[in-house]
Amino acid sequence: MKTKLFVFVSLFVITAFTNLNCIDYYVSPSGDDNNTGTELLPFKTIQKAADVAVGGDNIYIKEGVYNEHVILKNTKPDLLIIRSNPGDTAIIDGTGFDVYWSGIVDIVGQQNIHIEGLRVINSNGTGFWCDSSRNITIIANSTYNTASSGIAAWNSNSIIIYRNKIDNACSNMSQECLTVAGCDSFETRDNSVSKCYKEGMCFKDGSRNGEVERNIVYDVINKLGIYVDAWDKHTFNINVYNNVVHNCNSGVVLASEMGGLLENIWVYNNILYDNKFLGIDVSYNGDDTTVKVHPIKDVYIINNTVVNNGQEWGGGIANSNRDATNIIVRNNICSNNLSFQIAHEGINPSNMEIDHNLIWGFRDYPDEERGTDYVEADPMFTDTTAKNFHIILGSPAIDAGSPTDAPIFDFEYNLRPYGNGFDIGAYEYYPIGAVEIENDETNIEISPNPFSDFCVIKTEAFADIEIFDSFGRSIIKAKGQIVWEPDFNLSEGVYFVSGRFNNKTLTKPLIFLK
Repeated sequence: MKTKLFVFVSLFVITAFTNLNCIDYYVSPSGDDNNTGTELLPFKTIQKAADVAVGGDNIYIKEGVYNEHVILKNTKPDLLIIRSNPGDTAIIDGTGFDVYWSGIVDIVGQQNIHIEGLRVINSNGTGFWCDSSRNITIIANSTYNTASSGIAAWNSNSIIIYRNKIDNACSNMSQECLTVAGCDSFETRDNSVSKCYKEGMCFKDGSRNGEVERNIVYDVINKLGIYVDAWDKHTFNINVYNNVVHNCNSGVVLASEMGGLLENIWVYNNILYDNKFLGIDVSYNGDDTTVKVHPIKDVYIINNTVVNNGQEWGGGIANSNRDATNIIVRNNICSNNLSFQIAHEGINPSNMEIDHNLIWGFRDYPDEERGTDYVEADPMFTDTTAKNFHIILGSPAIDAGSPTDAPIFDFEYNLRPYGNGFDIGAYEYYPIGAVEIENDETNIEISPNPFSDFCVIKTEAFADIEIFDSFGRSIIKAKGQIVWEPDFNLSEGVYFVSGRFNNKTLTKPLIFLK
């Protein structure tokens, strides 16, 4: 895929920046802030530990409920880690604190902070708030009953939001359940958002160079699932992929509400089903009538599976933005959506390329399009009732897609293409046993991973090994073993190692850091 990007560093290596001379501090409900903060003599409040700790230190919070507003600080280059004690879940209850335009856990103007395993409840503002900061990781936390966002990052850079769970957020209808605004270089991966009152996830207001990957948003009945909105600033280079959105107002929506340019947005390998209105929408959203232009350009909607969207009205993929240009809709399965499968809703269709999609249930809706090189047939899902949208042997989607700009992996990170061509939809068809390989003789060993200088890739079965970059370009190939020392000019990021064992294929991610 052209212009595909990966963020500068992976969450898997955050501990690599910690100070070996760190001090461990402990917090317990039975502690005392006059203690020394050791495991035997813990502090009573998280704030006391946060005031004492510096970059390179660890704060371990033991099981219990802490009624606090926590302000975290670190300006040093070493990483400050704040986490629940292993095996415990520390709950921070914000009842009684006024944090309307901040959070129960606050990070403002700081750097190099890692938060893990905490639960924040009952905030009259945000749960976790990050503003004007850099190198912040928010990992494996949860929030419940926040008046505004569960997690929000504003005007920051190098932000990782990973494996968090957000429920019952935005009860006062402020902001979005997970908000990233004005941020550069962000990763939002493996998060779950459900049963909330505003948009599930929003990436907006000048955000750029970001990955929105493997998240699930569901049961956000009256608001959309994933929203990318330029607002009034240039917002660009954002990849939305391998996500699931269901039972929301709409699935993935792109917008320029206040006239900022939204540019170079990739939406691929997503599964979008049972939403009230639309699966994917290139929208004309914006309530301010003084804003006359809502510019969106270079949008790539590729290899998504969009099924059963629309209740009283709605459809699969729509472009309703008359100012949008170069909108590519390719290799998508649009099946049994209510009012239409793919439509351009009154705009000039010359601004769109619609090709190689599988359409099932063409409704002859005004401005509905089949496009070119389409397939019109039942996609043959494994089990629609069980929401299993794998395609089965004999599906007309198999080998019917276009290779142009297609992702090199599918929803399950299996390498594309398998067989004679790219499949249509989020899943590439693999015969049973072709991907999940248990035999040690057909395993790929990578060490170390992540790596910075060199890594060793080997198989026991003398298989064909090939490394691809995120554009799908071959970097190196060999048989049996590769000792890979990347050229200095090679970009850091995620690469893919493919091993072919007779007719079987195994693909693993490989992370290169300079």
